[in-house]
Amino acid sequence: MRRPLLVVTVGYIIGIIWGLYCKCSIALLYATIIPIYYFMSRIYSFKSKNKFRLFSLKRYSRYIKIFIKSEVILTLIIISIISNFIVIRQNNKYNNLYCKEKDIVLTGIIVSNPIEKEYKRVYKIKVESLNNNLKYKNTYLLLNIKNNSNICLEYGEKVVLKGTFVEPKTKRNYKGFDYKSFLKTKKIYGTVNVSKVDVVDQNCLNLIYSLSNKIFLDIKNKIQGTFPDKINNLILGIMLGYTDELDEDIIQSFRNSNMAHILAVSGMHISYITLGLINICNPIIGKRKSRIIIIFVLIAYMIITGFSPSVVRASIMGSIMLFSKIVHRKNDIWNQMALSLLCILLYNPFLITSLNV
Repeated sequence: MRRPLLVVTVGYIIGIIWGLYCKCSIALLYATIIPIYYFMSRIYSFKSKNKFRLFSLKRYSRYIKIFIKSEVILTLIIISIISNFIVIRQNNKYNNLYCKEKDIVLTGIIVSNPIEKEYKRVYKIKVESLNNNLKYKNTYLLLNIKNNSNICLEYGEKVVLKGTFVEPKTKRNYKGFDYKSFLKTKKIYGTVNVSKVDVVDQNCLNLIYSLSNKIFLDIKNKIQGTFPDKINNLILGIMLGYTDELDEDIIQSFRNSNMAHILAVSGMHISYITLGLINICNPIIGKRKSRIIIIFVLIAYMIITGFSPSVVRASIMGSIMLFSKIVHRKNDIWNQMALSLLCILLYNPFLITSLNV
């Protein structure tokens, strides 16, 4: 195979799409198609070869084999079965949590700063145990805390809380907003209306995450202290892709004007960072060393922005391009795109439904 990464990525996507929309095993499809293809080819092999047939399986299968070799087909089948199994397993894990009792006792670590809403503050928590069950470890939930409550949590705190689990809603009409599918793209299972919280420990996240959050807060505070209230949230969205505190009307205006990619950090942002650092570093330390530094800068940028899918995709593509220059190898755009997309879908296959990827 000339581009094995591309073939693997295509197979992985096929399995994900089949699992999301057909909600059954793709192995059953292959188990049906392969015997039918075998018997049909055997039937046509007994017929006259000289007689012209417009719709001949054997005749057109020869042209397919020119473009798709047997090892490509085999790779697509194996990878699609694997990704299909992963999607079905994760869907079952979500559904099992939805069927749980509404009143829960949860132990976890706060992994986000508070998002101020009109009547509540929202936090993201990484679950360690749920109702003394470790099955849902390393899953995520949203915590809703009323503004009139005295509860105030900080990034990195380990907490034990009681609350009511709320299953996210699906779309109620055609082309409506599917909140449940949206949360799956963020690996969030649902929300919890908190009634009681006890802080067990502080600074429970590793040094890299704590440092990146501190840098993010410093950038946010400086922007908010420099620019007016109507502009600072927009600048945060353009620089770091942080749109949690941006008005929905502004976001919708960007969508209507086909400029939503500006708020979701993408290749445009990575290009500006790369070109800017190249112009600064090349005259000082040379091309090779400057490219190595830029790769580390892109990794740091991914961490600061919270590993947003669009940032990860663009940063991986930029890093591969720079690395190919360092080792003096020709850059293949198809393998580059395939690897970046595969990394994102390995982390969360439900991201295939997100336009920000």
